[in-house]
Amino acid sequence: MSKVGYRLWSFEVKKDNKELLREFIEEFRRKTWLYLYSQRFSIDLKINKYTECYVPELSRVLWNNVLAKGNGSIKINPLLRVRIVENGVIVAGGRGGPVVFDLSKREVRFQRKVIALMPESTTRAIKEDIQRFKLKFIVQFTEKKIRLIAFHDYRRPIIDSMPFLIITIDVNSRHGFTVRGFLFRSSGVSIVARLSLRPCNHSLRWKEIRKLQHLYDVSGKYEYYKLLKAIHSRIKRLNGEFKKRVVHELRKIIRCFNVPTVIIVDVPYDWGLRNTSLQRTLLKAVKAIRNMAYYENCIYIEKRASGKKCPLCGSWMREYKKTRHTRLYQCNQCNLIIDRDINTCYRLGLWVLKCFLKKPELAKVFREKIKHVKVPDGF
Repeated sequence: MSKVGYRLWSFEVKKDNKELLREFIEEFRRKTWLYLYSQRFSIDLKINKYTECYVPELSRVLWNNVLAKGNGSIKINPLLRVRIVENGVIVAGGRGGPVVFDLSKREVRFQRKVIALMPESTTRAIKEDIQRFKLKFIVQFTEKKIRLIAFHDYRRPIIDSMPFLIITIDVNSRHGFTVRGFLFRSSGVSIVARLSLRPCNHSLRWKEIRKLQHLYDVSGKYEYYKLLKAIHSRIKRLNGEFKKRVVHELRKIIRCFNVPTVIIVDVPYDWGLRNTSLQRTLLKAVKAIRNMAYYENCIYIEKRASGKKCPLCGSWMREYKKTRHTRLYQCNQCNLIIDRDINTCYRLGLWVLKCFLKKPELAKVFREKIKHVKVPDGF
């Protein structure tokens, strides 16, 4: 089965059209359930025209899986066909799509009504992706938002010549993501990306949550419950913004050079992240990176690498200095001083060159580059 990469954009529905969307969702669910049950029990119901217009093949598979489990109370939001137009010309989708995305006017239309507006940055991103990939589009309706989903089959790049790009990512439960990008040309190797992406610190918010939870348990007042809910929603929103920022920065690096790319991630074991405040935040961001790699047609690898081993000679290093944001280690043989997270990125890059791409001559060039890198780097 071929892998599929997808990208999602969300749009807020206008207040005047929320009732229209709510009524359509209820009608859609009722007629779709009738259609699927008629298919299962061979009942002749004259609603096929409605479902053929609005139910794509993807949603049929989804609903049939739900019906197979025998749970008819599950609410599933509609998945509809899309027609994307620009200056009156269809640029993507089919003619029968009930939802129209007008890129020139930046409007989302349904049943001849403008139900949402697209930001300029989103319009620009959709145009760029249509030019880069052979995309299929589908739209999902909820009672508050519209989600446009673009997807295509993953095509693994063939790296048999230069230039090519290697992006290494170290995931740490305290320091977040350490990213290094290495561009290999015939003239040599250069470090093109140095990023330290740290998620928000929620420790103070969790202290407030515990206080409010105690007050709510003692007094039972609804005001404390409302404050708890507001803080939880703020934490969720900040984590979602962090995930988007990580994906945005990596996509910007990939599209800047537009060459075959390998993304390799050092993901901690589950027991290493268990009961930490960033467990779900980091794992969700890693999942988003994997999907983004498939969407951008990159090679995605997950590999464990220790930052305590020397990238030059392979011997174990000793701790040299430790601060709040840095963990420096020193090699006794090479006298190399390097940050532990950055060292993991270098060792991942060496593994890709030696074992995955089987290019030991480039690994020697890469080691010479590591010797001349100033450390600590990126802090």
